[in-house]
Amino acid sequence: MRKLMVSGMKRPLIARKLNRTVSSIQSRITFKAPEGEGEMTMPRPQQWTQAEVHQLRMLAKKKVSADSVAKLLGRYVGSVKIKARELNLILSRRVKAKGK
Repeated sequence: MRKLMVSGMKRPLIARKLNRTVSSIQSRITFKAPEGEGEMTMPRPQQWTQAEVHQLRMLAKKKVSADSVAKLLGRYVGSVKIKARELNLILSRRVKAKGK
C-alpha cells in the first residue's frame, strides 16, 4: 500500500486495486514524513496524569457516570472505564438528570 501511495496513486484507485473501502485505506495510511517515506504508525494512548487520576477518583466517589467523566477529562468513554477498572473504582451507569 505504501508503494502505491508513494507512486502517486490516489486512494480510491488503491482501494479498488486492493478490494477495500476508501475509508479503510485512509485509516491505515499515516506517515511520519510528508513524502511518504516514514513508517505507518498507530497513535499512542495519552498517559494519565496524577491530577486526572485524582479527579477520576473524586468523580467516582460522587457516582458520576463514565460518559460525564469522559467529557470532563476530554477522554474516550472506553479509556475512562478501563482506567476506573484498573483502579478498582465503580462508576455510575446512568447519567444524572440535570436539575435534580
